[in-house]
Amino acid sequence: MMSLVSSGMYLIVLWTNVLIKRDKSIEFLVKIVDFDVKVQTSGLKINYQRYQKKTIKRFLFKHLTLIFHCTLYVMMITNNFSSIDLRIDVVLSYTMAMVYMIVNHEFSFQVVELILMLKERFQLLNNRLEKIAKHCSSDISFVENTGIFLTLTKICTLHHHLCKLIKLFNNIFGPVLLSLFTTIFVIMTILIFYMSGCLQAKIVQWDVISKLSVLSLLYGVTLISICDVCYSTIEEMARSGELIHKIETYDHDVIDEIEMFSLQIANENVQFSAAGFFPINYTLVFSFIGGVTTYMIILKQLAATLS
Repeated sequence: MMSLVSSGMYLIVLWTNVLIKRDKSIEFLVKIVDFDVKVQTSGLKINYQRYQKKTIKRFLFKHLTLIFHCTLYVMMITNNFSSIDLRIDVVLSYTMAMVYMIVNHEFSFQVVELILMLKERFQLLNNRLEKIAKHCSSDISFVENTGIFLTLTKICTLHHHLCKLIKLFNNIFGPVLLSLFTTIFVIMTILIFYMSGCLQAKIVQWDVISKLSVLSLLYGVTLISICDVCYSTIEEMARSGELIHKIETYDHDVIDEIEMFSLQIANENVQFSAAGFFPINYTLVFSFIGGVTTYMIILKQLAATLS
């Protein structure tokens, strides 16, 4: 019932969010295109074919994982048909879990791809800053002779554009991500609770334990993959501040632009968050592990009391 309620709430939040914020989702994609147009007019090129190949590989891997996840879950249900009473609530719970699996994989894939789009564009700007810094280290007059001031001004503007896209992303997907993490927390706690019960049984069913372990691992991979791309994207954003200070010059206009750029990054203080409740990075993973452990202990004590 806990799994059923949490999965149902997640689906309600997801579809409600889709209906309410569909215009903002379109705005997000339009601003990505607007960024690409500005980048190309600034002389930078985006290798769309390389990005497309990587996206297709991730798409295939994600859906192979989805097929494996659903197959494993169906095998567990089939094995339990003879040992449980198939009441309407049980059938509904299994059906809801299957729907949740499919929607969870598709939504997490969408979120990861959108965040990677931002990360790749931060990398594009950072590569340009690296080249400027490299030329300046070998020839300090490079900035004065090539008019890099305008280039830095454009990079600063584009960087600010991407930071605003992160805020817009949080506004669009924050509530759904909060619901997603809550549901994963509940499901993983229940799976681990069942595994601990199976290990304490007189006859240990290792096949059931292995399937529960793989299911828990798949949910854990979803959590870690989202946290990883969020963390690496913010790191890439912050790296611009380090690269800008490697540019050596005597040009006062460029020095002022560098100071303004670094001040802009410091004041932005942008990060991915779940509806503002907590940042999405590796600290969430460690908190998640501690929370699951604590919650499982509470469940075991409750089960012992009821028995």
